[in-house]
Amino acid sequence: MASVDPGTEVQRTVEAAGAGLAVPPDDPEAFTGAVGALVDDPVRRRAMGAAGRSFVEGWASPEAVALAYEQLFDRLIAERSRYPVGIRRPRSSSGRR
Repeated sequence: MASVDPGTEVQRTVEAAGAGLAVPPDDPEAFTGAVGALVDDPVRRRAMGAAGRSFVEGWASPEAVALAYEQLFDRLIAERSRYPVGIRRPRSSSGRR
């Protein structure tokens, strides 16, 4: 259960992962309704719990974070190796390197 402002990344993440329900923080009726819906539906509740665990293990576990950093460093090293020291890489159309 997440009590978050609508349209936030937290809401999108929770809903996309199927890991819970997101309700506005200033809407106690929505919150109690969402809690009640989960109390009344143990199958859905367990499915959301499993989805949440899967999401965290896949995206936020130490192993997943380490892998993401390793992939980032590999991309940066590969990009850097394309441009020897002293040679400036071209600017993108946005003006950023």
